[in-house]
Amino acid sequence: LIGAVFTRVSAVIFLTPGIGEQAIPLRARLAAAIAVAIVLTPMILSPDMKPPATTAGVVSLFAAEFMCGVLVGFALRLMVFILQIAGAIIAQSSSLSQLFGPTVGFDSESPFAALLVMAGVAMAAAAGLHIHLVGAMADVYQLLPFGSFPGAQETGEWSSTRVGAALFKSLALASPFVILGFLYSLAL
Repeated sequence: LIGAVFTRVSAVIFLTPGIGEQAIPLRARLAAAIAVAIVLTPMILSPDMKPPATTAGVVSLFAAEFMCGVLVGFALRLMVFILQIAGAIIAQSSSLSQLFGPTVGFDSESPFAALLVMAGVAMAAAAGLHIHLVGAMADVYQLLPFGSFPGAQETGEWSSTRVGAALFKSLALASPFVILGFLYSLAL
């Protein structure tokens, strides 16, 4: 059962902004996941809980916990996606999209996207996202109970509305640059 808690926690930790960035060494992320799992395990598991008796039950438990962890981690990762998309739009509108700046992730991104992502991650760390993460993960077990799969329909509706909202927020964040780029081109 402790392994199932670690499965959900590690999926969240590896997608969380700040802790889950590619610049953070894998061992540090693994240590953070182990530490959070150690803290959360007594809060989630009761002594009378029994592990599944069959191999299929164990696989189902781990799959459910992994899917819940990926869902929560994706929700947190959307903040970084918003900044990356806004940076790409800003770079395209200011004709600086071909410059390669420092990268935070795998792909080379524009200097605007790299700057926005680094600033956003720094602000999240300064605001204590990594500290509030443990309390939030304990609360998530109320919404997504231990060992249960998230509903497919609810997950699909939630993710499609969240991705749409993320695209809208990234466009809203980049809109002043798009407007100024349009006015500059119009003035030329």
